[in-house]
Amino acid sequence: MAPKSSSCFLTSAIAEFNCSTLCSSCSLFSVLIPDDVSKEEKQDRKHLLEDIQQTINSKINETYNGNQYEVLVEGHERGHWKGRTRTDKIVFFDSTAELLGQLVTVNIQSTGPWSLKGSLVQN
Repeated sequence: MAPKSSSCFLTSAIAEFNCSTLCSSCSLFSVLIPDDVSKEEKQDRKHLLEDIQQTINSKINETYNGNQYEVLVEGHERGHWKGRTRTDKIVFFDSTAELLGQLVTVNIQSTGPWSLKGSLVQN
């Protein structure tokens, strides 16, 4: 019987299993349960979940449209300023000013599933 390790949570029914055979990226279940799902089925499931998440994100982000939010400016990306709202939404906007690290107000004018786009509100 293998010595019990505080980092392994084995039931008494499988206590003889040698915990050291598990790598850090493996779980006990992935070792004991066979992988009988085809790669194609896994891809199909992944795409289905991504489509569902995209729809959910789009509906949530639509509620930001037309409103003003405080944004912490993180840097430039694809020729636009990029920042995040207090709720961690990614916001893109344009300005010629140096705004890195500043909190600015942005009026959201369009939304997508993964980010928001807007214009800088001049204070």
